Amino acid sequence: MRRFYYLCGMAFLCTLFLATSCEKKEKEEEKTQLGGAFLTRSNCLYEYGAPHCIVELTPEEYEDFFGDQSGDSQSTDAELRTSVTVVEPEIEPAPSVIDYNFDLSTGTGTISCYYYLSCDPDSIYSTVTVKGNEIIINNIEKLKENAGDCTCKYQIVSSIWGAEAKKYTITVMVNGDMPTKYELDLSKSTEGTLTHENF
Repeated sequence: MRRFYYLCGMAFLCTLFLATSCEKKEKEEEKTQLGGAFLTRSNCLYEYGAPHCIVELTPEEYEDFFGDQSGDSQSTDAELRTSVTVVEPEIEPAPSVIDYNFDLSTGTGTISCYYYLSCDPDSIYSTVTVKGNEIIINNIEKLKENAGDCTCKYQIVSSIWGAEAKKYTITVMVNGDMPTKYELDLSKSTEGTLTHENF
């Protein structure tokens, strides 16, 4: 009889152990895996939909175009010389900053990248892949067949899920090129701006 109780007790302990192990495994499986996807992008960030170049006149060109402003009259028959200098905006080879904002209670957040891309693209979006603790964001610009040279600054936002309070490496690219790495430590801050210092 004693042996029977002993066997029953052992069976109960084994059942309890298996149930606890299964429950722990289920909880681990319920934990969302780190991942992400394209969320949204801004319209052109130049003010007033703004121009991609600035026209600058030298003092001599200004005088030729608008006339002598000192009071002396200028012949109306004089040929106006309007040679101008077109100054393109300075375009960085890769973003110098990214913005991030996370809610660790849900493990979700966003990472925003900034790029100068075509004013009239066919599409602009991002893809997100994960390798261990590295989040790789590839910002993609697809051009129209007859796209011009006009450029605009865009904010491209990627959604991230499964994040925890630990360190991550964020690798940002455009069209699979110009990888730029940032170190993100969510145990210290869940929102802010990261600066790439290797320019």
